Amino acid sequence: MKNYFEILKKCRMFMGLDIEDIKCLTEILNSKVVKYSKGDVIFSEGEKPEHIGVVLHGNAQIERTDYYGNRSIVAVLEPSEVFGEAFVCAGIKSIPVDVVALDETVVMLLSLPDIPPQNTDIYNCFILNLLRTSSVKNLVLMKRLEVTSKRSTEEKLMTYLMQTAKEQGKSSFHITYDRQQLADYLEVDRSGLSAVIGKLKKAEKSNAAKICLNFCEDMRNKGFPAKSQHKPPIGVKDLYRGFVQFGLFNLLNAYFTVCKTVK
Repeated sequence: MKNYFEILKKCRMFMGLDIEDIKCLTEILNSKVVKYSKGDVIFSEGEKPEHIGVVLHGNAQIERTDYYGNRSIVAVLEPSEVFGEAFVCAGIKSIPVDVVALDETVVMLLSLPDIPPQNTDIYNCFILNLLRTSSVKNLVLMKRLEVTSKRSTEEKLMTYLMQTAKEQGKSSFHITYDRQQLADYLEVDRSGLSAVIGKLKKAEKSNAAKICLNFCEDMRNKGFPAKSQHKPPIGVKDLYRGFVQFGLFNLLNAYFTVCKTVK
């Protein structure tokens, strides 16, 4: 347990607290550490939400499955990341998603007390951090909605890549999803995603792709895709359409990464 407090200190829920305060809080919150094997279900859809989880080691995945058995990845969780807090705080009757261990995973489960503890300063700090954590999660879900609301596979993939590049502050980056996971995250068929990636591989060798890349780099530097401020001039309208058709990976020079790492 001692080794995990450094991980907890990085957790957004314990921001601003030292290790002694975190130890005190874990006692107040009736914490328990549970180990899961790859594929184990940590939280199951339909069960009553009773715990807030913090990943201490390994990785987990939040996913939902529709009536027809189609899986959609909501998020991938890494060490120090929190899950389940919205369900506990909202007081809903059942969890609407599954949380599954992607490999050997260690999770700390926390329970909110029915009666506020006497050490109110530490607990109030925790509650404020919990609110901030939920707010950040809402922003993440809004970003994902921006991706999944697009109509075509190309537009979904382009939007996801632009978001990732903006967050990482660079045009070349590593995608953590494999091809099936990426398809599930984008809510598209794997075959359709593969077709788009195949198109990009062909586009890599074309002059049109190079022109699109130059155009997109220029638009990115101007803050694209803020439509209200940066609309493509009429002279490049057809080029812009072709750019969309190629999948918009070239905007970030990211499709090289996609073609090589998404298998």
